[in-house]
Amino acid sequence: MSSADSPPSVGTSRYGYLDSLRGVAALLVLIYHALRAYERANWPTMGWERFIIAISNDWLNFGKIGVAIFFIVSGFVIPSSLREEKRHPIMAFLISRFARLYPAYWLSILFALFAYATIADTPFSISTILANFTMLQQFFGIHNIIDVYWTLQIEIIFYGLCVALFAARALKKDSTAEIMAWVFLIIAIIFSAIRWSSGSKIPVAVPLALFLMFMGFICRGVFVDGKMGARPRAARLIVGFTVIMPIISLLAYNRDMGFGEKWYSYTFSYFFATFFTVTSLKYFRKRLNFLEWCGRVSYSVYLFHYVIILVLVHSLKNSGAQVFSPIIFTIIVAGVTLILSWLVYSFVELPFIQLGKRISAKVLTVPEKWSPAPKSATEN
Repeated sequence: MSSADSPPSVGTSRYGYLDSLRGVAALLVLIYHALRAYERANWPTMGWERFIIAISNDWLNFGKIGVAIFFIVSGFVIPSSLREEKRHPIMAFLISRFARLYPAYWLSILFALFAYATIADTPFSISTILANFTMLQQFFGIHNIIDVYWTLQIEIIFYGLCVALFAARALKKDSTAEIMAWVFLIIAIIFSAIRWSSGSKIPVAVPLALFLMFMGFICRGVFVDGKMGARPRAARLIVGFTVIMPIISLLAYNRDMGFGEKWYSYTFSYFFATFFTVTSLKYFRKRLNFLEWCGRVSYSVYLFHYVIILVLVHSLKNSGAQVFSPIIFTIIVAGVTLILSWLVYSFVELPFIQLGKRISAKVLTVPEKWSPAPKSATEN
C-alpha cells in the first residue's frame, strides 16, 4: 500500500479522482485500526457503536476494503509510468519509486522506534531495524516494525513484475495483463488449498493482491485508454473473481490462525472493494476536495496512523481519561494523523519526489538531436 503510487501532480490533473479513491482507502484503513484499538482497550460503547465496530471488524472489514482499493488503484497507475519514450525508462522508474517510497518510510520507522521506546517495552534487534530499512524484511522472514508494512512488499513485487514485463516488451499488452491476473488467481487457489490442508499460514493475500493489481491495469484500458479488447477482458476477470473468491475464502480463512479470520469477512470485503472501485472508475469520476487532499497525503496516513493510535491509547489509559465513544476516538485519531501526514507530505514526500524528478531530468533525459540551422534565402 499501499498508497505510494501517486505522483504529487495527480491531485491537480485530470486523474484527480484517483486521489479521491485513495483518500477513501486511507480513511477506511485508519477507521478500522482505530475501532479495533478502542474495542481492545475495553472502553465503553453504546449498542449502535458496537454494531459499527462489528461491521468494521467482521462483516465488511474496513481495513481489507481500503487495502484492496489501494492495490487496484496501484495497478491502474503504476504500469503506465514505465514509458518507452524516455532514454532509460527503467532507471527513471526506479528513481521515481525510490524517491516516492523510501524517505517517508524511513521517517515512519524512526517515529515508530521512538514511540515504542517511550510507551512500551518492545525492543527490536539491530538486525531487525536494519532489515526494515530495506523494505525487504519479509522476504527474509523478519518481522515488520509496523504491521502495515506488509503491503509495501507486495508493491515491490508488482514493481519488479512490471519492470520485467516492460523489458520483455510485454507490459503494454492487455493479453499479458489478463494472463498474469489469471495466473495469480490460480496461485491464490493453490495457496488456499495448501493452507486448508496443512493448517500453515500460507500468504494467500499476496497472489490475491497481485490479481487485483493486474485487474486494475486492465480497468485502465477500459476507462482511460479506451481499448476495445480491454472491456471483455475486465468482464472475464470480474466474473471469474466473483465465482472463485468465495472458494478461496472458505479454504484459506475458515479457521482463525491468529488474525481473526472469517471466510465471509474476506469474501464480502474483497467483493465490496472491487465493485466499489470499478463502479467509481466508471460512473463517479468526481474530484471531491477533502477526499482528494486525503489521497495526496494517503501514503503518510497509511505509514503513521497505526503508531499514532498506539500512542493515543497508551496516553489515555495512563492519564485515566474517560473515553466514552469510539466515534470521538476515531475522529481524534484522524485529526492527529491528517495533520502529521500533511507535514510529512509537505516537508519530506514532496521535496524528495521533486528531487527524484530533477535527477531523472538531468541524467536520463534524451538529448535533442543536433540539426543545422536552416539556410536563409540569401545563402548559396
